Amino acid sequence: MSDAAMLNRHLAAAKPCATYRMIDRVAARRETGAKIISLSAGEPC
Repeated sequence: MSDAAMLNRHLAAAKPCATYRMIDRVAARRETGAKIISLSAGEPC
């Protein structure tokens, strides 16, 4: 297996961190008109 194919397989199996999943959930709620209060500070992950 080539290095690129192996890297691709590993990247496909990687799961997003919880911070990014929460950011996606907040964005979806904002699209529906929900009011969101941001309590975050700092860089994600």
